[in-house]
Amino acid sequence: MAMAYCENQDSIRATRVWRERYDEALAIDPGLETYWVGLTGSSKPARWMAQLKNLQASVINPTIGDGRRTRTVYGVEWGTTWGSEIQTDFENPTLMAEDQSGQLPFVYLRNAYEGLTRVMHNCQILTDGSLRFFRPEVTGNSEDDVLAYVRESAGQRCLIVHNLNHQWSRTVSISLVETDSPRVLYDSLSFSLGNGDDSLVSEADNLEVTVRPLQSLVYRLS
Repeated sequence: MAMAYCENQDSIRATRVWRERYDEALAIDPGLETYWVGLTGSSKPARWMAQLKNLQASVINPTIGDGRRTRTVYGVEWGTTWGSEIQTDFENPTLMAEDQSGQLPFVYLRNAYEGLTRVMHNCQILTDGSLRFFRPEVTGNSEDDVLAYVRESAGQRCLIVHNLNHQWSRTVSISLVETDSPRVLYDSLSFSLGNGDDSLVSEADNLEVTVRPLQSLVYRLS
């Protein structure tokens, strides 16, 4: 991991790339800008959006990867746990500038990573269970911008749903038998924008989940 970090120290931070892309998207879509300004309360919502994408990518990494290799590496390749856009420089005494780590919205991302770490360590199914993906044609997601999958082990299951879209909420329908009182283990929006609209409807052997733009949800099913 250290070698990979060293080799990539001159690369542009992924968080910066996402922020620049969202800046461009907001500039050409006044309606989208109004939505995110209202949601974040910030005149520069692209930074918040980039941090949510940073977090989303980091939730995907360990919950899809092998637990023996992903427990400690998520977040590293995006920059830092507070979403720094500053490139590291091995010619300087300090590799990272931590001046923003306690400011908004950076501190929200730090808190979100701390929460993610707790969930990953307390729920071993998320890293070590067998993995089953739900194809978009099965979930009714014709736009193919929702990533949904289940990890299960010894009769225990977790459902993970990510809305990769930054513009629209999405609703997916997932068929699962013997689902007992699903509860949210992790909501990526809760650390900065308040709890997302957790609209999960459970009927018989079917779950209907609505996810807001750039939201990731982790449910414990049994």
